[in-house]
Amino acid sequence: MTMTQRFYSVTEAAAFLGITKTTFLQRRPQPVPDALIGKVRGWTEQTLREWNQTPAPKGGAPRRPIPEPPTTVDPRT
Repeated sequence: MTMTQRFYSVTEAAAFLGITKTTFLQRRPQPVPDALIGKVRGWTEQTLREWNQTPAPKGGAPRRPIPEPPTTVDPRT
C-alpha cells in the first residue's frame, strides 16, 4: 500500500503558520516547494517549520512561532 504524503498549499501553509496568505507570499526568500502539481506549489510541515525558524531578512519583521493546536479536555475526567 502506498502512503499518501500531505502537502500544504499557499493558503493552507499560511494558516498552519498562523499568518495571512499575503504575509506568506511577501516573505523572502520563499521556501522551496516540496511538490509541484501544474503551477500549484506544495510544502510539507517539516519544510514550513524549518523555513519559519530561519531568521527574518535584514529589516524584516521577526517570524512568529507556529501556534500549537488547541488541546482538548475530556469532560468525563
